[in-house]
Amino acid sequence: MQEQEQGFRTLMQSVALGTDNSEANKTKAAKTFMDKYNSSLYGEYANDLKKEKESKK
Repeated sequence: MQEQEQGFRTLMQSVALGTDNSEANKTKAAKTFMDKYNSSLYGEYANDLKKEKESKK
């Protein structure tokens, strides 16, 4: 797997399988992914996680 794919896998594992599945943790994981892989095609999924948090405010 490429590095960005491994990063996306980590993001999805933390969202789906992490022990802390709070919205804050999901948003933090998405932000971390986007900070590192801002040009990744997987970014649209990470951005959706961030938008969910923002829309619930």
